[in-house]
Amino acid sequence: MWWGVGATIIVVATWAAVRAGTKDVRYVGMTVGKALRVKAPIIEQVLLAMGQERCTLLANQIRSWPQSMIQTAVSVVFVYQIVKNKHPGNVEWWRARIEEKGLSSNLDLDDRDLVHVS
Repeated sequence: MWWGVGATIIVVATWAAVRAGTKDVRYVGMTVGKALRVKAPIIEQVLLAMGQERCTLLANQIRSWPQSMIQTAVSVVFVYQIVKNKHPGNVEWWRARIEEKGLSSNLDLDDRDLVHVS
């Protein structure tokens, strides 16, 4: 009986730690996902590849300046998706999705430094 209570406590503590550790990833994923009307796990994949420190920095910037930082976050996602899959159909799909939402899909040389995938 006591082992069941102990196992439950361990499971709940692990769940709480994971939720607390990924709150920035989930926040940015939901915010950018809503802006582009794509599922949050697609955005979260980009953020997890960037690493916790850069994700936290991006989350803090989006919380501070939500309107101006959405374009930067969208550029990060766009660059990552191009690097991940260079197929012209994929690039055009993301470009159309971004432009459909009224954001700029044009990238300049500074945008390539936005994504640092570890």
